Amino acid sequence: MTFRKTFFAIAMAAAVLTGCAKTNTAGKNDAAKRYFDAWLLTHYPDAQKVAPGIYIIEDIPGTGISVSDIKSFPYVRAHYTSKDLQGNVKKTTVESLAKQVGTYSESEYYGPYFFYRGDNNLEAGIDAVLSTMKVGGKRTAIVPGWLSSYERYDSEEEYLANVSGSDYIYTFEVTEAVPDIKKWEIAQAENYLAKTYSNIPDSTGLGFYYIKIKDGTDTTSFKNGDKVYLNYTGRLLSGKVFDTTIADTAKVHGIYSPSNTYEPTYVTWADKYEDLTMGTSNSDVIDGFKKTIYSMKLGEKGAGVFISDRGYTYNGSNSTIPPYAPLVFEIEITKKD
Repeated sequence: MTFRKTFFAIAMAAAVLTGCAKTNTAGKNDAAKRYFDAWLLTHYPDAQKVAPGIYIIEDIPGTGISVSDIKSFPYVRAHYTSKDLQGNVKKTTVESLAKQVGTYSESEYYGPYFFYRGDNNLEAGIDAVLSTMKVGGKRTAIVPGWLSSYERYDSEEEYLANVSGSDYIYTFEVTEAVPDIKKWEIAQAENYLAKTYSNIPDSTGLGFYYIKIKDGTDTTSFKNGDKVYLNYTGRLLSGKVFDTTIADTAKVHGIYSPSNTYEPTYVTWADKYEDLTMGTSNSDVIDGFKKTIYSMKLGEKGAGVFISDRGYTYNGSNSTIPPYAPLVFEIEITKKD
């Protein structure tokens, strides 16, 4: 199930340094450096070197907030595309480009991603490319593989001596600069609730909201150990479905798989919502999903809306749920054993 706790990090190779480049490089990357320099001279001889090892080949300045102050704006939201030096697209968040190059998948998320720039959380090169941009800006930069490090060094020679990786061409288009990600997510969730259900229910926990869609058929509380069966559909706030137990819903949203079993699944009830488990393997599930179920009775249908702290946090999940994504789960409890 995609709502089980899984973690992933967005894998992108890049980094930047702060010293001046020299031709006398460390032995570890001698061959890679010679190849990169020759490739650069052949394809982009006029590329602008704005930081040691980073070369700008296109720059459309933004007119919005500058993201240079990490303390004020540690979270940057941006579209990005990565290509290898042969021009092959390795990853893109731009739906139209994915369709153009034939890598589009209906189950995958396309849209801006959040990048957290504090605590050396980004590879140095990506951080450097973003650090001098403004909201609305678009920049394409070449970043060699020896800059793909989360650790910071004082000179290019040190990066060359200690780091190796693949060369990439990155394009970033900054859409937002955010000072407080939790406040941003809560605002997104409340805007969704007001637009979808015409009201914002009281939060029963920080960043968690429950909307009853249909009354239950039995007001009796579930007991510890009960098997409670339910159908669910998980969505992003954009409406994109990433998981469901309902075959027709999966088909409509392009995520149907004949290898999946589409039928109500069950959770085993517990005295505290945190202790609910799912299925025969007693798998743990994300906090917001459990808290939604714990708000419900037999036959009831409702929707839980919650921020990423109760979901997949800064990791997201596979390629379907981006980092820092508030989620919606529509759930109907069908029976109990």
